[in-house]
Amino acid sequence: MFYDENEPAPTTAEIVSFETGIKGSENPNKAWILSNYDTWERNPYYVGEPVPHPEDSPYCATVEEEEELYDWQKEENELRKDPEWVKAEKEEEEAWYRQLEEEAKQIPF
Repeated sequence: MFYDENEPAPTTAEIVSFETGIKGSENPNKAWILSNYDTWERNPYYVGEPVPHPEDSPYCATVEEEEELYDWQKEENELRKDPEWVKAEKEEEEAWYRQLEEEAKQIPF
């Protein structure tokens, strides 16, 4: 982007818009353009089917899923205060390690 030094410097938004226009015109088959500012911008030259935002992945947790996870963590933190639960967890972990050790002995070297 060229500008007159007597004029104010372009804003970040102007730079991103300019950059998106250039990259978009060079890549009209891409719905989204990743800017140098690490933001996804809609390609103004894209004319295909609508494409979801690259960071709107089906693998991202919804608000409800995050709340459920938070509730689960709170419950587990409460359980960690119970000595019987701690003992049972430790026994389960030790049994798991013993099983791993037995399986490792079966591997021929």
